[in-house]
Amino acid sequence: MVTGPKNFSISMTIEQILHEMDTSNANTEKMHAGPCFLNYKLHQELLLEQHKAQQEILTEQRNFQIKYLNHSKWLVWGTWALVAATLVLVLTTHH
Repeated sequence: MVTGPKNFSISMTIEQILHEMDTSNANTEKMHAGPCFLNYKLHQELLLEQHKAQQEILTEQRNFQIKYLNHSKWLVWGTWALVAATLVLVLTTHH
């Protein structure tokens, strides 16, 4: 576990870091370390939220691509059916 001066660690919640900063009693080391740990935690939460949002977008894109692929398959089968029907009509009308 990474720890900093005077009871700060990266495993602390934002609320715990703020509490430690509030109770620093003008301890210069805590006053300097607190904002660094707070910045780290806020950045960590932002990255986590961005990752979640990106995963949601990727899931939506994948679902769209699956639907598009299924529709494309039906269009291919329909095209082949039309080609076959056209060939049957052409062959039966010329004989």
